[in-house]
Amino acid sequence: QGLELVDALREINAKINIIFISDSNLYMHEAFEKRISGFLRRPITGEDVRREMQNLRFHIEEFRKSRG
Repeated sequence: QGLELVDALREINAKINIIFISDSNLYMHEAFEKRISGFLRRPITGEDVRREMQNLRFHIEEFRKSRG
């Protein structure tokens, strides 16, 4: 399940950006409790993705700088 995957990914990288994409809002509350970066409900558009990318929890440029 996706919510369990969040924990596994965070063990690998604590500052990973995770955006859930779902057909329903069923797990939205639980997803945000895990401090995800965003949540999109299908159908999604390119604009939806762009908007979420502009509001990431951890900025990509900071990640790139830390990787050298």
